[in-house]
Amino acid sequence: MPVLRWLAAFALLYACFRAFKLALTLSGLGAAGPLILGFAALIGAVLLLSPEIVIPVCEWFSRLFTNIILPSDTFNKPVLSYNLARLYVRQMRYSESLDQYKMILRHYPEEREAYRELISFCGLMGETAVASRYQKSFQKMFPGEPLELLDPAENPSAGARAL
Repeated sequence: MPVLRWLAAFALLYACFRAFKLALTLSGLGAAGPLILGFAALIGAVLLLSPEIVIPVCEWFSRLFTNIILPSDTFNKPVLSYNLARLYVRQMRYSESLDQYKMILRHYPEEREAYRELISFCGLMGETAVASRYQKSFQKMFPGEPLELLDPAENPSAGARAL
């Protein structure tokens, strides 16, 4: 009987406020009794209302804080990482490596290292048409900048050779 429960909860809330009002008029230890009675009435009212009010409110607050701590944002492009492409080169999975470099450049066209590694990789594999296409793209994106080719299987900060 939710109606009786709601009526009992409002009666307890009314008793809670009356007890607090009485406690404010008393001084010293005389106010302790009405305060304890008021808090007991407040706890009773909350317990009576919890299925309809408290639980949904707590769920709402928990979703709010969960979204702050663990956001469910979706991103329109993947996180920039060369690790998979370099791993594929080391494992001699060249077509997959080529796809990874192309994906990096599709989502991050301003990445110089991806151009350099892709062009170096294509040159090593004999894919001169793909290498020249990306050389032209590099020169268009970064005019006047020299193209230093890198070995994609090694650390890109290690030796680079000028083209």
